[in-house]
Amino acid sequence: MILIHCNPSDATGLWTTFAADLSDDFLPVESRINNSLDHAVTAAQKAALKAINSILHENNLDLLQFITLPQHLLGFNSVNIELDPNHDLPTGDSVYTKASLNQGQLSIFHSVVSAIQNKDLSVPKMFFVDGPGGTGKSHIFNTIIRYVELQLQQPVIAVATSGIAALLIQGGRTAHSTFHIPISIGSNSVIRMATHEPAAQRIIAAACIIYDEAPMQHRHVFDAVSMLLQDLMGVETPFGGKPIVFGGDFRQVLPALKFGSTEQIKNASLSRSELWPQIEKEKLTENMRVQARPETQSFVNFLFCVGSGTWPTVTVGAHSD
Repeated sequence: MILIHCNPSDATGLWTTFAADLSDDFLPVESRINNSLDHAVTAAQKAALKAINSILHENNLDLLQFITLPQHLLGFNSVNIELDPNHDLPTGDSVYTKASLNQGQLSIFHSVVSAIQNKDLSVPKMFFVDGPGGTGKSHIFNTIIRYVELQLQQPVIAVATSGIAALLIQGGRTAHSTFHIPISIGSNSVIRMATHEPAAQRIIAAACIIYDEAPMQHRHVFDAVSMLLQDLMGVETPFGGKPIVFGGDFRQVLPALKFGSTEQIKNASLSRSELWPQIEKEKLTENMRVQARPETQSFVNFLFCVGSGTWPTVTVGAHSD
């Protein structure tokens, strides 16, 4: 993202400083393949460079436009990338299966899979999974991703509003990176992406889109992404008729507006979008986290009350705390 949007004056210096951190996920795999630690470090760095370059290619850029590499790291594009599975989310059969879902999650699973199997692009296929923290939104998302990719043999695009949230979803990336969302967004914002670009091809091929922490983004973002997909898929159906599953909790973080009033923040929310009435709403109420740790029940109740606006307030001077 720094290379794409910030035009750093010393990109080579950035790589030199953070090479060990950027290649850390690849090192355990290379250590098992290479007997020499030096060779393993070099191979891990080449794998990291190739991974970075693949993202740049989606934006019509190339890594060697920005940095100068030592001779031993040239040829990084020829290496095979393999991440250490211990750095990824667990994907064993006992973790993300239909059998692991409760009744509410299973109902959502069947609705989404049914929408994926409906290939009629003229039919809107939009879902919003609402639930407080701990109700298993990430779990149902990862189960859908695993099922579609392994059982249906179709790719899934998984994005989230923030990088931290994206880490909790298999294959997750930020929405801004995946859809080339501009930093400054408005009601007339348009995302340009040619159909032959790698990023566009990925979107077109996807069986569905998982979009987590959606309440944090301005509704104009969803309008722009919907128009992008309409353009790429060649139909006027919202999001190009592609199944899209939003997730989040409106009790938590809403869009951040500089000096925005309460009403302005509400108006920026996805729930005020023209798309909202067409979105199928699904609710998760069973708190799986509390089932695993019953002692957290009182804290969960407190968070729910704060988010719902029912926790008692104390007025101090002209302000309420």
